[in-house]
Amino acid sequence: MSTNLILLHNEGVILQRKEIIHKGKIIDELYLTNLNLKYVESSGVFKVKYTTIEYPLNQIRIINGKAQVSVIDDKDESTWILQIVFKNGIERFAIEYGLFNKNKVKSEIDAWAEQICFQLTGQSFEKTNDSTLLGSVKNALETVGVKLKTPEADKVTSKCIGCMAPISGVKGQFVCCKYCDTDQTI
Repeated sequence: MSTNLILLHNEGVILQRKEIIHKGKIIDELYLTNLNLKYVESSGVFKVKYTTIEYPLNQIRIINGKAQVSVIDDKDESTWILQIVFKNGIERFAIEYGLFNKNKVKSEIDAWAEQICFQLTGQSFEKTNDSTLLGSVKNALETVGVKLKTPEADKVTSKCIGCMAPISGVKGQFVCCKYCDTDQTI
């Protein structure tokens, strides 16, 4: 498919997926860039007209330092759902799984959640649906107050590409300059 995706000068594609379900219908492609989540729909008799809808990553809610992104198993529909809470509402993107590829699709949807969280906070996506033995032990320990150590991200300081003011954050993180509102990746 040739969608002619338009990117800003400081925007790059991180993930791409064809045929994903959004609002009950299959859309052509979903892209995660360092600045936006974009989906592309084709229309017309020959499907040659493309419409791109953008969801800026900086509009995703962050509560207590955690991006509001979750992965849900909808067993009734045989789909894994990537649920994202934006400042103005919730968006859900789903991938169907068959009898033999449930874990493969789960890994793929987890990768989307991981990358979105990393772009926003520089931290990993915490899988709340971890049903492995190790995940169960971790959840049990945290229930009784034992905190497990997680690796820290590389903190860096740089200069804004727009106004040269100092900016800081986690290496690879998406930030907005508080002085000139320039969006950039550290």
